[in-house]
Amino acid sequence: MQKKCEKLEKNKKKLEQEVVHLRSHIEMNMIEHSQVEQYKRETEERIQAASQENLEQLQEKNNASIRSQMELSIKDLESELSKVKTLQEDSHKAELETYKQLYLVELEVRKSLEGKLDKTALHLDCANGHSAVVTLLRERKCLLNLCDNENRTTLMKDDLTSLLLAICERRGQMVEFLVKKEENIHAVDKMKRTALMLAVKYESINVVRFLLQQGADIFSQDVFGWTAEEYAVISGFNM
Repeated sequence: MQKKCEKLEKNKKKLEQEVVHLRSHIEMNMIEHSQVEQYKRETEERIQAASQENLEQLQEKNNASIRSQMELSIKDLESELSKVKTLQEDSHKAELETYKQLYLVELEVRKSLEGKLDKTALHLDCANGHSAVVTLLRERKCLLNLCDNENRTTLMKDDLTSLLLAICERRGQMVEFLVKKEENIHAVDKMKRTALMLAVKYESINVVRFLLQQGADIFSQDVFGWTAEEYAVISGFNM
């Protein structure tokens, strides 16, 4: 009986030890499980933080790319606007220059018209070959040297004397009239062309004959060294 009691006592102690061991093991497992859970949570938190960081980086890169594209688009637009502005300025300058030229032409036309309107009767009649009227005006002592608004005398136009002007305008009767009034048949224009040279140039046969009869110099030369005879050769005119 005593032995059984001792055996039971031993079994009891053994069981108590096993219970203590089990409790310790359970506690250890609980600690390990708690650590595992904590590690799991920490890992998840790190993963979430890393994902959030990656997401933010991706968003930042995307935003940077969008900003860069927008800046390029803005630069392109500014460049196009600058080109359009330049084209508009060039167009305005060209238009202004056109108006300026038209205005200058208008001024020239006005001056020309004013000059024509301001010419005296003697100016007009000399230019148009009205020898009878010129004779009358000369007899009444009209001012032959009176200048119009272009600083031309009645018997001068484009550096031409009255005789040279009459020849250029093929006014044969006026030529004879002026020569009879002792107009200088040896006078020259700014190219040093004589009355005979101009008569040959304008193929005025009667005038050429008349000037030769009046003693026109056939050897006189213009600024190019040409004589009346050479003018005739060039023009195919038979003197």
